[in-house]
Amino acid sequence: MSIQQKVKTQLVIIGNGMVTGRFLDELVALNPNQFDITVISAEGFGSYNRIMLSSILAKKATVESIIQKDEAWYKANHIALKLGVSAEKIDPKRKQIILSDQSVVSYDQLVIATGSRASRIPAQNLHLEHVIFFRTINDTHLILNQCSNCKRALVVGGGLLGLEAAYGLAQQGVKVTLLHRSGWLLNRQLDEKSGKMLQDIMQGMDIEFRLKDEVTSFNGEHSLESVTFKSG
Repeated sequence: MSIQQKVKTQLVIIGNGMVTGRFLDELVALNPNQFDITVISAEGFGSYNRIMLSSILAKKATVESIIQKDEAWYKANHIALKLGVSAEKIDPKRKQIILSDQSVVSYDQLVIATGSRASRIPAQNLHLEHVIFFRTINDTHLILNQCSNCKRALVVGGGLLGLEAAYGLAQQGVKVTLLHRSGWLLNRQLDEKSGKMLQDIMQGMDIEFRLKDEVTSFNGEHSLESVTFKSG
């Protein structure tokens, strides 16, 4: 078999976040003919800018505006895109991946780029309706749907995503309380003085803060009605 006829390496990427988007750019630029690429995405969208989710929440951006690679891009670059399915099992001996729809994808080389997940805090009743983890476009849509009937919201976490969520909700006219277990906001990035300055700015946006505290229980029969804090 000549070099020109050589079968391409089957490269499968699990995950379709911003890291995968950049990785695909590099592969296409360096050698677009080296791999047959398949991307497995649990979400139903092409690669998008997850940082901009809070802008959608604040209604300053649309889903379309944050998509960095739509389905047409994958097709134009001869990349197979499997949307709305997740990898359930990897069989390294057979070099196969079993997907959530029970289909099978074979690979020569495998890249796992699934990114992070929202932390599950050690509180009771996380299953209640209206307790929402903020990480994806679908999460953002769910929160926006709730905003039309929502008067108060609690945001748990004073990191960057939590602050952005609080800002987005406040822009919808929702009365927001932000809970953070540390003594100041963005405590991993800022010193105490800077964190307090940021808090002053956000309080001017009508956002309340409860610091040095945690949720021990979400309360309600089926949907969220109240929360119990560690402080009582």
